[in-house]
Amino acid sequence: MAGKNDTPPPLPHEILHRVYRIARFEGKSMLILSGAFAVLAALNRDLTGALAGCFAAGAGAVELHGTHRLEESDPEGVSWLIRAQLLLLGTVLLYVSARILQFDPVELQRVLTTAAKEQFVTLRLSDEQVLSVLAQGYRTIYTTVAIVTILYQGGMALYYHRRRGAIQIALAE
Repeated sequence: MAGKNDTPPPLPHEILHRVYRIARFEGKSMLILSGAFAVLAALNRDLTGALAGCFAAGAGAVELHGTHRLEESDPEGVSWLIRAQLLLLGTVLLYVSARILQFDPVELQRVLTTAAKEQFVTLRLSDEQVLSVLAQGYRTIYTTVAIVTILYQGGMALYYHRRRGAIQIALAE
């Protein structure tokens, strides 16, 4: 019995409201979290992290600007939402690339806890093997962050793009 449980597609004004609500939440979240990240990175004298945090916070501000444009019935607000997602995507990918290129195994070994060092001794790993395990784990973590970011931010940009027509109809009403 096809069609009995089908729900009608949302109306354009419902789509506009949903996009606005999501974008406002995302923009505020990006701005707050990235700003805090930038401050913490700066306090730790981490220039790469501080710059990435500032650019990511900027992406949050761009997304909030897009929501304000939509609030003022300007369909160009959708373009700002898409730009914000792409800016954050680019920022995270550059940050991940920088982290992978700046990998310092000596620094990573220095911050290992005593328990972790004991685990490596228990496993009878040589210093060279420990460095290899740490390097592989480091690259895996940052590669995972890059993949998740591509999927999420790319998906959000696509989500906003695909709703552009419905938003234009809702704003014209």
